Amino acid sequence: MIRESLTPRSLLLLALAVPAGAQIDVVTVDDDGPADFSDLQAAIDAAPAGAAVLVASGSYGDFEIASKSLDLVADRDAVVRAGAGTVRDLAADQRVVLHAIRIELFPASGETQPLLSILDCEGHVLVEGVTVEPPPGSEFLVSAAVWVRDSDEVLFVRSTVVGSEESQGIIGTHAGGTLPGDAVHVVRSRVALFESELTGGDGADTLVFNPESFLFGRPGRAGVGLSGGFVFAADTRLTGGKGGDGAVLPLGGACFPGRPGGSGASVTDGGELVVLSVVATGGSGGTSGGVPCVDGLDGKPIDVADGKTEELFAEPQSLEASRAAREGELLTVTFRGTPGGSAFVAISFGDLFCFTRALSGVLALPNAPAILSLGAVPGSGVLVRTLPVPELGPGIAGVSATAQGLAVVGPTELVLSSPTRVLLLDGSF
Repeated sequence: MIRESLTPRSLLLLALAVPAGAQIDVVTVDDDGPADFSDLQAAIDAAPAGAAVLVASGSYGDFEIASKSLDLVADRDAVVRAGAGTVRDLAADQRVVLHAIRIELFPASGETQPLLSILDCEGHVLVEGVTVEPPPGSEFLVSAAVWVRDSDEVLFVRSTVVGSEESQGIIGTHAGGTLPGDAVHVVRSRVALFESELTGGDGADTLVFNPESFLFGRPGRAGVGLSGGFVFAADTRLTGGKGGDGAVLPLGGACFPGRPGGSGASVTDGGELVVLSVVATGGSGGTSGGVPCVDGLDGKPIDVADGKTEELFAEPQSLEASRAAREGELLTVTFRGTPGGSAFVAISFGDLFCFTRALSGVLALPNAPAILSLGAVPGSGVLVRTLPVPELGPGIAGVSATAQGLAVVGPTELVLSSPTRVLLLDGSF
């Protein structure tokens, strides 16, 4: 095990100690330039298990990653826009990383579905720096922005998710379940949310066609909807969507009330929600169609119909690293945490999901062949270390690892940070 400060020397020692399993193939994708592939799905299908698919700026279609390990990573400074994505059927020893992808284009299937589905995964899924937001006018194609079902280890880090506005049509079904307009809907799964922002979809307004023909408005939806399973949220904002407005029938007819706003978080079916420094806000209720109808109720910050919640009291810590750094380039590591605390970073080539109250977080590393000191956190609360990426060695296209910080706060308190994925590349890419 390597135990020393984070320096060019320590990074070199780590690179030399990389096990064969962390040395990965790299496949490149560019929709309008020289690369291994121009089509994203073709690159995913052709990539060897465990490889990194490095994506250049551009607009790409829907994608699916099934039953194999893969890192899907936007290149440094690239803006990658994609259609609906699916990660499914991962075995316990498989892992998928989605890093800095914007999932915001119309689903190609033309069917009602989430923009991102994570289904039936025993293995690890890390969603880092990802934006999931339905495009305007897509309410008939998109319901829950993210749907997580029967999956054991799903982590969202520094991601933004916005639920779709619910249409007046049928909300639709997906894999046997009804799709709400939640930002993230979790069914019988374990999920961690770090430094993310989740906003539920707005409810549709009441529509009146004539005195005999109308459609009732819909309530706003939750930032996160938990239906069984477990969610840990740290330094995250959960906001419910606005309730649909009411209406008045023409020619002095009846009025319709506003619909209720969505909750910041909704817990049902025996789910468990644990929060650390979370801002949860209910969506505003819709306005009524007039007297004597009333406005809709504002949503609750956290609505527990069947389940339990727990709040932890510690200051959240954050770790972020450059997402794709080549040999000779600078790798930047940023730790945000408690001023005066001592910051460390552990680096591992495996994955884990272990909630621990003692460390006020979710441990994402099964072991740590390297534990490096970042130093004391200054008064600003932000500690930055920049160092060059060493030569990876002959025949090594890339190295992929997970890093997670640990802060020593005061004499006895230890607090985990968010995890981050580090991809080091050969200088030829």
